Amino acid sequence: MRAVLAIAGGYAVTWVLAYWLAKIIPLADSEAVIVTSLLGLLVYPVLMVWAFASPRTTRVFVTFAVVCAAGFLPIVSGGALW
Repeated sequence: MRAVLAIAGGYAVTWVLAYWLAKIIPLADSEAVIVTSLLGLLVYPVLMVWAFASPRTTRVFVTFAVVCAAGFLPIVSGGALW
């Protein structure tokens, strides 16, 4: 269970962070995507290590779920923020 959470949850959180950072960074769109993709390559392994090192799986699940919900909600609702 922890491995699935680390792989899928870490990927989802990394995607959400990369998506919103690409929107926020004041660069050209193509450059922002490249920068956030490179940052994602650093964030994803850190999240995976944290998921395995955390003593409670519930804490990891709740953290990943809250970050993903907060990130996906504006996208799914039609991009009300943008």
